Amino acid sequence: MSLTFFVAIFLILSTTATQISVMFDNLGDVFIDGFIRSLYDSMPIRFRLDLVYTFSRMRPTTAYGESLGGMRNHELPITLVSTNSTIGFPAEIFWASSINRINTIGIGQKSSMVQYFGSVDFVYTSNTTAVLHLGNEYENFTHHFCQPESIMSISTDVLGYALGYIGVNSTVISISFDRLPYTRVDLPEGQFFSILNRIRQTSSRIVQEPSETQNMVFKSCGHVGQILDPIHINFVNAEGHLVVEVSDFIQPIGSDDTCQLLIGNTGIEEIVVVDILRMKINTRFMRDQVSLCDSISF
Repeated sequence: MSLTFFVAIFLILSTTATQISVMFDNLGDVFIDGFIRSLYDSMPIRFRLDLVYTFSRMRPTTAYGESLGGMRNHELPITLVSTNSTIGFPAEIFWASSINRINTIGIGQKSSMVQYFGSVDFVYTSNTTAVLHLGNEYENFTHHFCQPESIMSISTDVLGYALGYIGVNSTVISISFDRLPYTRVDLPEGQFFSILNRIRQTSSRIVQEPSETQNMVFKSCGHVGQILDPIHINFVNAEGHLVVEVSDFIQPIGSDDTCQLLIGNTGIEEIVVVDILRMKINTRFMRDQVSLCDSISF
């Protein structure tokens, strides 16, 4: 087992709301580009938005970075590529044995970003652009960025879970907002296999069966899309529900009527996981609450 150098970076508290532009790749994932010149010279670093962890797996390239060793809470500046503005970061540097992490910045309820700023808003400004608002007021989020009748606030526990149920099923389960590497929603095993069976019965050919590291790929994309239903996620003690449309979890591949299924299997009947940053809705994260709304921008 080899040791790999990681840097965990935590944003400091700001007294006013800070805005950061984010970027999307061709798969709809979201990133921030920045420089930490005191650690990495002029090398830009791409941070994937996570809901919990902030890490860089890159070993510092500067003598100053190497000299920090195990120092904790040492403030470092990051310069954002999108705006050329600089934000102060206290950094914790440590060694870790895992090599399976990419560079990430956590923005969810359990993240240090929310701990320091009080709130993080992920707001769409168009169908393909978005910004983060750090420490924004709740009224600013709802009045300036939300369609009025679409606002829903969901209470979460200390681990970030909400309580709810799928469709008309009255069984209450835990719902987690988290990032998913290959899918957009992970469902309990029974509901997952129910969708797989409908696809197998309808598709002219299954190109690839799902596994832990790959999605189901199938033909007859258009026909399959017509027979599948949206997924309705209802929350306990919250008005409204989250609708995951078929177009959210079936993604075309190429131009030959082939698609991949962006739904996974939690393996546990009592848990649903939603990659909320890929749902094309505005999201506000606080320590014990997540607020969702449809964007006024599209």
